[in-house]
Parts: sequence; structure tokens; C-alpha cells
Amino acid sequence: MKDGCFDQAIILLLGHQLLLLDSNGLLRLSRGKTNGRYVRETRTSDESCAGWLRQTADAFEQSYFGRHEIPAAVFAQIWRQNEMLEASARSFGVAK
Repeated sequence: MKDGCFDQAIILLLGHQLLLLDSNGLLRLSRGKTNGRYVRETRTSDESCAGWLRQTADAFEQSYFGRHEIPAAVFAQIWRQNEMLEASARSFGVAK
């Protein structure tokens, strides 16, 4: 991210979010599930986390599959939202 390699950074960020949401019980990682499925699964527990995950997944898909560069401002926004996703996911895990 610091080097401006947002296409690589978004891959790691999406993986981080999926692992975090799984470890806090908001979704269950499983082979064959799509990003859309993970978003829908998360939405049943936390609408905000699902929205933030959707934005990360959209940026990932546009970069990885569509070969579109992620602008620095877009990545910065997703990065800020990740902080909110982390806090919300961790509070959900504590409440369980």
C-alpha cells in the first residue's frame, strides 16, 4: 500500500477482512463461495460490515478480474472503512 501497489494491497485486505469476519462469527469461510455470497452471509449479522466488505470485494474484482487500477483515493477510503469493519466485527465476536 505504501508503495502504491493497490492491486496487490486489495488482495491482502480482502483476505484479511474475510478471515476477520470468519473468526468473529459473521461468516463461514468455505471453498466455492463467491464474494457476493460472503457479503449476503455477513448482511444477516451486520449490515454495516456487509457494506464495507462489498466495497472491498468490488474493488478487488475490478482490479483482479477487470484489470482496472485502483485509484489512491478509492483505496484510502476502503482502508478507512476497514478500521470501522474491524471494530464492528470484533465487537460482534465479543457479544457472542
